[in-house]
Amino acid sequence: MITSHPAFQPDPDRSAQEAGFDKEIETLFREHAGRLAGYLVRLGADPALVDDIVQDSFLAVRRRWVDVRAYDQPRAYLFKVATNRMRRLHRDRYIRTEPHADPTEVSRRARSEAGLDESSPVNDAIGQLPRRQRETVLLRRIYGFSCRETAEILQIGEGSVKNYLSLGKQRLMEILKREGE
Repeated sequence: MITSHPAFQPDPDRSAQEAGFDKEIETLFREHAGRLAGYLVRLGADPALVDDIVQDSFLAVRRRWVDVRAYDQPRAYLFKVATNRMRRLHRDRYIRTEPHADPTEVSRRARSEAGLDESSPVNDAIGQLPRRQRETVLLRRIYGFSCRETAEILQIGEGSVKNYLSLGKQRLMEILKREGE
């Protein structure tokens, strides 16, 4: 019978390895899904699509996990994938790019893990920044990515990251000062 040929039998080592990869992805999901959802909302993703973008991003990472798991920061790759997926949806479906003023549409877990449970002057001010400044401030100051990781996620140079961050911080101070008056 042809199915008894070794080429058609499951490789027990591969199955064990795949199961291990699935556990690693589950851990990555538990640790970062909520923060990733919050990041996407803050960038302006439609809250109705955030969960889909997050799931699609994790599936894409899982497909490349053999390579991605060797990266210094797999979460940076995850955020890059999600950022690109959101941008593609924006181009393809004309999703608005301004941040949503009402984050209550996002799942409770995502809001909680992303620190979006209540409005704050800083969150509101970040939402007023131009897209690149907002992305850079969020990734560097809120989500703790390095300059190199931020550059990789946004697919820009490290010098641009520093420039956008500087401009973003300056603009945030202006907004907060103006709103504090």
